Amino acid sequence: MSVLLTCFLIGLIFLPYFKTPTKLVLIYITISFFNECLGYYSLYYSAEKKVRVLEHNLYLCIYFIILTLYFSNIIIYTKKRIAFIASICTFFLSFFYSIQTINQTFHYQQFIILALSFAFYSLIYFKQLLETEEAILENPNFWIVTGILFFHGGYFFLSGFISFIASNDLELARKLFKINNILNIIYYSLIIYGFLCQRRLMKLS
Repeated sequence: MSVLLTCFLIGLIFLPYFKTPTKLVLIYITISFFNECLGYYSLYYSAEKKVRVLEHNLYLCIYFIILTLYFSNIIIYTKKRIAFIASICTFFLSFFYSIQTINQTFHYQQFIILALSFAFYSLIYFKQLLETEEAILENPNFWIVTGILFFHGGYFFLSGFISFIASNDLELARKLFKINNILNIIYYSLIIYGFLCQRRLMKLS
């Protein structure tokens, strides 16, 4: 939570230096921050003390749309629109199908679709970077996309591993899931560094 707060505040401070893609990331960070605040309040301070399922699933949809828009702004391949439309349709068809047919708290399979989509977009973007003569390490989007790939790729493998462990030892699975906190710290730290790179580039231009 503290790393997310730091990322949010740095994004607000450096907002005048941001271009459209970085602004989209800041919008995502802002929504994530307030979603975390709402979740924390609901669990520890609300009279009902329950997880807000509707808000979480709505956040998941907004999260998917905003980061897809981000990738659509930084990927230049002409056929990218087909991939974006296909992933969006798959995500929402699966989401609404699960609402109608599956009785569960959160729609984890949609997060898996989201994670795989972002991992795919990230690899396309890295391929695009390698085909240019751009100074990759000075590119803010390189660090942001690295964070996106690290977190979503890591979560995909972590969730699969924990699901396997949970079938034998639920308590151990809960302890192992704390690794997700490490993924979050690295994820938001890389986004922060991307924000710093964006500010540096704009000040030099």
